Amino acid sequence: MPTLQDVLKTLQALANPNTALITRRHGVTDEIWGVPYTATVEILKQVKMDHALAAELWETGIHEARVLATKLADPKALTQQQMDAWLKDASDYRVTDALSGLAARSPDVLRWALDWIGSKKEWPSSAGWNVVALLAMDGRLPEADAKALLVRIHKELRKAPNRTRHAMNGALISMGGAMKTLTRQALEVAQAIGPVKVDHGLTGCVTPEAAPYIARMLDHAAERTRVAAEKAAVVKKAAPPKAAPKKAAPKKAAPKKVAPKKKPKPTKKR
Repeated sequence: MPTLQDVLKTLQALANPNTALITRRHGVTDEIWGVPYTATVEILKQVKMDHALAAELWETGIHEARVLATKLADPKALTQQQMDAWLKDASDYRVTDALSGLAARSPDVLRWALDWIGSKKEWPSSAGWNVVALLAMDGRLPEADAKALLVRIHKELRKAPNRTRHAMNGALISMGGAMKTLTRQALEVAQAIGPVKVDHGLTGCVTPEAAPYIARMLDHAAERTRVAAEKAAVVKKAAPPKAAPKKAAPKKAAPKKVAPKKKPKPTKKR
C-alpha cells in the first residue's frame, strides 16, 4: 500500500505553476502545487480506498492533497464529527464541493446536511445545500424534507452568504428537475427569487437561472425516455417470434381390467 510520502511525491511530480495560478483565481487560499484534476484521477486508479491515508492527506493542508483525500476516504467510516472538522478547515468552494460529494455517499448524510444548512458560515452551509442537491438527483431525498427545504430557499436565499446562494440555487434546480412531484413548487420559488447573484471572482463561472435550467432538465429527461422507448420497440420488433408451446400428447387411456371368467364348478355324480 502506498504511504503518505509516496502519494505526496507523485503529486509533487505533477505540479504545474500555470495550473496553480488558475486554481488561485477560484479563491483557493491553501497551499497549491498546481496538480491538474485529470492527473488526480489517474492517481486514484493506483491508490485504492484508504480512510487512514485520506486523513493524513487532509492534515497536510495542501489543496490537491485535500481534494484527493475526499476521493480516498471511506463513506461508511465517516462520522459527522470528522466531517464537521474537515468543513471547519475548508476555505474555498472547490474543497467544499469535494467534501460534499464524499458526504453524499454516507448513509447518514441527510441528518448532517440539515445541520449544516443551519450554519451562518459559508462553507458548512454550502456543503449542506450541495448534499441536498446530490440526494435529490439520486432519488434519496424524501419528498416531505424537500418541500420544507424549498420553503427555506424561498425565505433565506437572498440573505445567505455568497457561495451558499450558489449552492441553494443548485439545490432548487435539482429538486425541481429531478423530483417531478415538486417541479411546480420549485418553479414558483424560482420565479419569486429571480436571478441569483453570486460573485465568482476572477473566473468565467456563472450561477444559472433556475427556471430555464429546470425546464431543460425536464426536456432532456423526456428525450431520454423517448429514445429508450424507441430502442425498446426496435429490439422487440427485431426479436424472432416466440414459438408456440407444443401441446402435450393426449394420454392414452389405461386398458380396462376385465375380470377373469369364473370356471363352473364341477357337478358331483350321484
